[in-house]
Amino acid sequence: MALPPFADLFAFADPDNRLVDRVEHTLMSCGEFDTVWRPAPGWVAARAPLPGTPPDPSPAQAAGLAFAQGIDAVLPERGGADATARFAELAQHHPDRLAEGPGDFTFLHLRPNGSCTAVRACNGLVPLHVYADDRRRVISTRAGYLFRFVPDLPPRDDLVYAMWSSGIVTFPDDRSFVQGFRMVPRGHAAVVEPDGPARFVPYWDPRPDKLDPPSLLPEHAAELRRLLFACLDRDLPNAGALLSFSGGVDSSALAAIIGGPLAKQFATLSFVADSNEAWPTAFPSIAEVFIRYKPEPAWVFPISLDHRLEIIEQAESQPIPIPHPVLGVLARVAPQSDVQVLVGGEAADAVCGSLLTFGDWVQHTSLAKLLSTPATRLPRDRRDRRRWLAYRRGRARPPMPFTTELAPAFAAATRDEYAEWARRARDRTINDPRPRRGLAAHFRQDGWPAMNWEVTSSLGIRRSVPFFTREVLELACRCHPQELIGPGTKRLLRAALADDVPSSLLDQTKRTHAVPSPGDQPSRLFSALYRKAEHHHASTNEASVRAGSVRTGWTS
Repeated sequence: MALPPFADLFAFADPDNRLVDRVEHTLMSCGEFDTVWRPAPGWVAARAPLPGTPPDPSPAQAAGLAFAQGIDAVLPERGGADATARFAELAQHHPDRLAEGPGDFTFLHLRPNGSCTAVRACNGLVPLHVYADDRRRVISTRAGYLFRFVPDLPPRDDLVYAMWSSGIVTFPDDRSFVQGFRMVPRGHAAVVEPDGPARFVPYWDPRPDKLDPPSLLPEHAAELRRLLFACLDRDLPNAGALLSFSGGVDSSALAAIIGGPLAKQFATLSFVADSNEAWPTAFPSIAEVFIRYKPEPAWVFPISLDHRLEIIEQAESQPIPIPHPVLGVLARVAPQSDVQVLVGGEAADAVCGSLLTFGDWVQHTSLAKLLSTPATRLPRDRRDRRRWLAYRRGRARPPMPFTTELAPAFAAATRDEYAEWARRARDRTINDPRPRRGLAAHFRQDGWPAMNWEVTSSLGIRRSVPFFTREVLELACRCHPQELIGPGTKRLLRAALADDVPSSLLDQTKRTHAVPSPGDQPSRLFSALYRKAEHHHASTNEASVRAGSVRTGWTS
């Protein structure tokens, strides 16, 4: 079966034609791009498709469209002239209406006058790093391309590097890894003119102005089931998928669907605490999946601090800190099983209901509803009434997916800058008047797609994230929190998959996996991640000098 098309894109513009010629030569000689072209005077662009991705159809190329993701959805007939012209028209003149196109799509619309619209998908699986001033414009799907191909690159952004080294994988105020570069937010378009800064235009906002009553759980559960099955069937080959498998409810449910109704062969990659040698007893859900669905291979790695440091040391060199251990070992395990797609349960906690949902439950539960709800139907226990009151009176802060301060290993100025950003992020959530403000806050901290893309695309591996598609995110924003928690968590997921996943996997309540977050680790881990990125930049610059190609201005 044909896998969804994905590609890396890079575009560079500068008034100095000699400099553009040098960048073009470097792009053509590195051997990574199937197409390098000049879309407009002063511009050079390049495309590197993932394996199995065909060239963009002729009408799309003629219209100046270059797709990184989603061309199969927006131009289902492989780029019919009418559909292509309509999409190019939206990108150029009505970027705020791009949501009229179906599904998730990431692309560039490069125009002969030197302007460009860079569009990032609603799920953001393919990132876009953008720079634009009165002279230079740069657009890239990979951070690594910036350091390799952009001459006289500004210095790194120390705040972003410190946060990622600490496991806080997000982009503060949409800043990228290099000073002056911006990340295009999910569901946004960056309009880049021949001069001046980029203009960011939102085209997709799934949050409703008002939530429906919490009486639609059966309908929402049926829709979630349909969307999960459709995504997994579309994204995964019959063999060649690797499941990031923690043993929790979400990844266990995906394993049961893939190996059960869909009957696809898959491998698993798990990390468990290495303090207990009898891990099948300590992690029964992992053992049950191995027995029922027989993933092959089924890798299990220990996850102590020493093992985390070993993973970082042995991982493929990357230009940015990569704290997630799955990505750290991916290059090592993928060739052993011909991995084509990495699939995981990211975002399921926020979508299907977890303790992250409690703040939204408070926001959308009236006092009358609280008092009329039996204690056995509250999210956790009878103390939820006191917790509700603490939230309503402002004595409890909303849960946020990051720590309140950086480790002392980082410079004082960087720690202060981070503390100020974290305060503003929390205040923004507290003062957000719209429905599901906690869900929105969680989705704003979404650097993990960029982290995954940086590693997986360099290996020619696709990502599938069934709980983070445009359609699932739209569903999540419509769900009332009382459909998701109370009693317990993951009510939506359990209702959706009750007939597809064994109850022993779906109804587990104990957190079965033991992968500590980098934020919980000593500064040795921070330092190792930071040094790994510095080593990459130093070796990249040395190789560029030896090859006589474009040298970056980044120094550690």
